[in-house]
Amino acid sequence: MRISPTDCEICRFLSDEVRAGAPGTQSQLPLEAHGLETLAGHDVFEWVKLKRCPLCGTYYRYEYDQNRDHWWPDSWETLRRISEARGIKYASRGL
Repeated sequence: MRISPTDCEICRFLSDEVRAGAPGTQSQLPLEAHGLETLAGHDVFEWVKLKRCPLCGTYYRYEYDQNRDHWWPDSWETLRRISEARGIKYASRGL
């Protein structure tokens, strides 16, 4: 039986969209985000990754972006919960 994200030990701490690093957001993603497995976009230089919770199977789209202004370097991350259908579609085509 599959558990819902609200009952999951990882996903219950992750909202539908979590942003970190951008002005007005927290400085880093919640610790629980590190418990997600990467399904596509394994290369460290890839800006978009498909992630999935190993406990409940919920899919997430992870994005990393960086301000390349050498006077004010910034980076930020976004973790967005996506539907199972979209997650399967991204996984089948390698994101």
